[in-house]
Amino acid sequence: MSERTSLAAAQLAVAREYGFGSWASLRAAVVDRRCGAATARLSGKHGKQAVYGAADFVSWAQRNGWSAGALPVGAVFSAQSFITAHLQRHPRSYRLSDTLTPTNGRVFLTRTQRPVAVACLGVGAPALVTLLEQLVILGVRSFIATGPAPAVSSDVGCGDCVVIDSAVRDDGISDHYLAPAAYALADSGLTESLRRKADEGGLEPRVGLTWTVPTPYRTTAEELAAYRAEGVLVTELTTASLFAVALALGARAASAVVVTRDPSQRGAGAPAGPAQRAGKVFALLEAAISVLQSEVTA
Repeated sequence: MSERTSLAAAQLAVAREYGFGSWASLRAAVVDRRCGAATARLSGKHGKQAVYGAADFVSWAQRNGWSAGALPVGAVFSAQSFITAHLQRHPRSYRLSDTLTPTNGRVFLTRTQRPVAVACLGVGAPALVTLLEQLVILGVRSFIATGPAPAVSSDVGCGDCVVIDSAVRDDGISDHYLAPAAYALADSGLTESLRRKADEGGLEPRVGLTWTVPTPYRTTAEELAAYRAEGVLVTELTTASLFAVALALGARAASAVVVTRDPSQRGAGAPAGPAQRAGKVFALLEAAISVLQSEVTA
């Protein structure tokens, strides 16, 4: 028996003696115990100051010659490539911002009336809240998220519009900005304006609860049943984070989605198919822009 094999056998024997199935498992447990005090999340983080915040970044950029240019009155967030393509196909209505566009996304500005930014970012909340923080530092105070989302409740179906008034905080970001709680809440005034505008546009919106979760491929049947019983209508990736960060920074936020898949299609290999409902998504986007253009920012 070789020395290497003997060492491996000895390590396995020691691991099993301590109740672990492998040496790697034992080693990971030891490291975790040693590092636990340093890596454990500290309570009350939401009330403590960041060592490097958005204000520091914006100040650094300005000292190095960057200027935001003319600021929008508000911003709409989206994450779907078909929305980006839609904006690019209408250059008379939207132009790409050469000052606000981040390296990992695109920010368009409306050309008519009061300018509104439409931020086409990557999927998920981190890029959204990063840009939101920077825009707040610059003076922007109103934000709306729009796009497609799958249903949780059987009470909504494909093509339905849901204006979200609260979000289950399963997002992983909101606890960094607010004290722990079950829900993140939308700004009531901005939400009501969005509901009215969506209704005027023929979208006949429902108002209700979403489940924000950052792991779209880890949804379980047990979760769906529990949240359905709780009255959740849809699920998506960003709303709880948007609501929480906006509230923490003294800004206003609303969110609305168009349902692109009903619960019966989950697990059946059916695609979400946002392009099938693209017309309603675009109508919802226009409703959000109109709300921001007409709102008096706080």
